[in-house]
Amino acid sequence: MHTLYRLGEIEQSKDIIRWVGYYELRQDRQRAYETALRERN
Repeated sequence: MHTLYRLGEIEQSKDIIRWVGYYELRQDRQRAYETALRERN
């Protein structure tokens, strides 16, 4: 769904925009977590 949103294939309703915000935040946190794990080892 995120890819479709980025391509402009999905209507930009409030719910979709909110979901994309949460999804991108989760992706950023996941990358930070994985980086921290790599640096720890």
